[in-house]
Amino acid sequence: MDHTTDPSSSDSPPRGDTFFDESTRAFRDACRKGTEDAQRAFEDALPKVKQECVKGVHDVAYALAYAATFGATLLQEITPDLVKSGFREGREAGRSAARRAADRSQAARTTPASPEEGVEGYC
Repeated sequence: MDHTTDPSSSDSPPRGDTFFDESTRAFRDACRKGTEDAQRAFEDALPKVKQECVKGVHDVAYALAYAATFGATLLQEITPDLVKSGFREGREAGRSAARRAADRSQAARTTPASPEEGVEGYC
């Protein structure tokens, strides 16, 4: 008997809806398995990635501290005393000037202006 007349024949090609159902199920199963595999791979890799990131941050911090300390120590050792005293005196002079400017600014903000002083904006 030919497959067009006997629908129960095992030689007959799958019907359209059966083929679609089987294909959809296979696709869904493949996606589910792929998702599970990806999650497992991510969970396995995450601790390693975290460890490498922490190590990288440590190495960067170490390099910055080393470079800053080395540079400061080298400058301190090779800089002549006359230059060092010039830096100290300049630092103190700058600090004093900044404090005086801050004091004048604070005094100007707390003292009200009067019309007799000729401040613009007063008639």
